[in-house]
Amino acid sequence: MTKLFIITTVAVVMTAGCARSPVENTGSGDVPVDIAEPTSPSVDVVPSDVTAPAPSDDFESPGNGFTAGVESCDDGNTDSGDGCSDSCEWETPGQCLVYSELSESTRLASFNDGPLGVANCDAVDRDDGFVGGQWYRVTGDAGDTLLMSAPSPDSCGTGLPGWFNGTHPALLYATEDASLCFAMEHDDCVISLGFEVSRCDGFFVYRLPDVPSCNMGYCTQ
Repeated sequence: MTKLFIITTVAVVMTAGCARSPVENTGSGDVPVDIAEPTSPSVDVVPSDVTAPAPSDDFESPGNGFTAGVESCDDGNTDSGDGCSDSCEWETPGQCLVYSELSESTRLASFNDGPLGVANCDAVDRDDGFVGGQWYRVTGDAGDTLLMSAPSPDSCGTGLPGWFNGTHPALLYATEDASLCFAMEHDDCVISLGFEVSRCDGFFVYRLPDVPSCNMGYCTQ
């Protein structure tokens, strides 16, 4: 007996280069209707031969406030004469090179010989070498800074001892305005004077004014 094999052939109609979209029979004859396929969002592909741009050199630009590269400092400007030069190198201000000294042990806050003892006076009319308006460094037997807290009366060899009511500059070679207080019994700041203070390399200098009366002087520690 001869067996009959029926081979069903499925024809696929191809368009040039692309597969045809699926079709739907609408039931009204053999006219196919295209069914829209969902589209995927496009994805930008970066070619493998494209490299990222090099970092900007602005980080090392003088005067931007960031110390980078060959800079020794950067104080946020390109001015000289303020401790950090226009080329971002530390510069030593004149007061850190030329100054007078306060070196007497009687200026120490720990020195107190009573109201009739030593009479340090930092007024302009005294012939003890003090000249108001000049830069001073505390050194030698006087310690290394102005006194940073209120002393008791008659300390430092004077009736109204003067002390630094503030903090020193944090930045090397920086100069800041600050305040001096003069203490008496029951009032740590009966008189206040303004002055300037600079941070030098390893020490401080102070531009001290003349005191208004001759029972007043500067204390050290």
